[in-house]
Parts: sequence; structure tokens; C-alpha cells
Amino acid sequence: MTTPPRRRTSGAGGAGYRAASNAARRDAKNLAATIRTECDAIDAATNDPTIRAAVARIREALDKPTAA
Repeated sequence: MTTPPRRRTSGAGGAGYRAASNAARRDAKNLAATIRTECDAIDAATNDPTIRAAVARIREALDKPTAA
């Protein structure tokens, strides 16, 4: 009689999956911070209300929670 293959019990990929997921979250957080910095620079460089409104919409989109 042969032994059946062992089943994984660590969920979706285990430690490798968690490490990749954490790295992706960190990268997304860094990108959002960079975009906010650029928005600050645009705000400082213009008085155009249309551009400022667009920048505000970008910031609003960055502040919305993401799906997990």
C-alpha cells in the first residue's frame, strides 16, 4: 500500500505567500507616499482651481481603503 501525498496546512502558499504579500503592501504604501509628495509639489506650484481640484480627487482616491 502506498502513502497518500501530504496536504499543505499552511494556507495559500505559507511563508512565501505572506512575504510577497507584505512586500506588495509595502511597495503600494511607498508609491502612495510618493504620489502624495508630488501632489504637494503641484499644489505649491499652481493657483489653478481646476488643477487643485484634480489633485484633491487624487488624494481622496489614495485615502480610500482598499479591498483586502
